[in-house]
Formats: sequence, structure tokens, C-alpha cells
Amino acid sequence: MSFTRAEPAGQPPVALASLGLAVAGLLTFLCFLGLPLSVAAVVTGVIGRLEARRRGVSETPATAGLIIGIATLFLAILFAAI
Repeated sequence: MSFTRAEPAGQPPVALASLGLAVAGLLTFLCFLGLPLSVAAVVTGVIGRLEARRRGVSETPATAGLIIGIATLFLAILFAAI
């Protein structure tokens, strides 16, 4: 008898982590903490989109985290250069 592992229903945790990291990066982009949070949001956003697509669920939280992360990364770099 063989058992297969069932896929958990709902959003992948990495997609929700991307959104949380992006919001945290947006709130802290004026200090140096925003830069690593934004990079983490972009990385987890890409991974979250792939995982959501594989599970067949909405990619919206991962995409939002990815977009906010990229925008915050741009802002953090812009303010660091000034």
C-alpha cells in the first residue's frame, strides 16, 4: 500500500511571506533595513508565484509582494544614493 502526501490547500506560505516582507520593507525603506527586506520580498515573490502556479491557486499575494518589493528596492537604492 502506498501513501501519497496531499498538497495543503490555500496559499503557499512563501507567497504570504513575500507580501509581509514587502510591506515591512516599504515601512522601513528610509533606514537600511528596507534594502534586505526588499531583496527578500523579491526572491520569495518569485518562489511564491512558482509554487502558487504549481498548486493551481491564485498568484495575487506573491505578485503583490514581488511588485511592492521591486518598487521598495528601487526607493531604497534611490534614497541610499542621495
